[in-house]
Amino acid sequence: MTSLLHRGGDVTTAILNMLAAAGFLVGDGEAPDGAGWQGPPGASSFKGYVNVHATPGGTTDGPIAAPRADAAADYQLISIGARRAQAEQIGDDVRRAMLTTPLFVADRYVAETRLDMLGGVIRDDGVQPALFYVSDRYRLLVVPS
Repeated sequence: MTSLLHRGGDVTTAILNMLAAAGFLVGDGEAPDGAGWQGPPGASSFKGYVNVHATPGGTTDGPIAAPRADAAADYQLISIGARRAQAEQIGDDVRRAMLTTPLFVADRYVAETRLDMLGGVIRDDGVQPALFYVSDRYRLLVVPS
């Protein structure tokens, strides 16, 4: 039976799985295993990664018979690199994957994935050595299948 309610965890898992299948090191709100500095910070290679965060916002809607069946769910995907160019490259690649690769969620259909906000590049001097972040925001329209 098709679920008429949005299940955020299922959508988040679909994003995590799709990005991992596309070859990204992907974290569920934290650095994944094997990511980051591969030895002493600043004196070793850095494996860039992307973090997935379901964010506040979004809406539900639907027909009279199921007024909460459709969801516009918001996600922030943060690409992290040791250099600006690394973070931007990961962000560009993540954006391409998010906008061209279907997401599969049981009993649901992701009808649209829209880039809601380009995050630009942010340098974080709060960690040493500094890291760089590209933080794009997406809105997914998820409906019963």
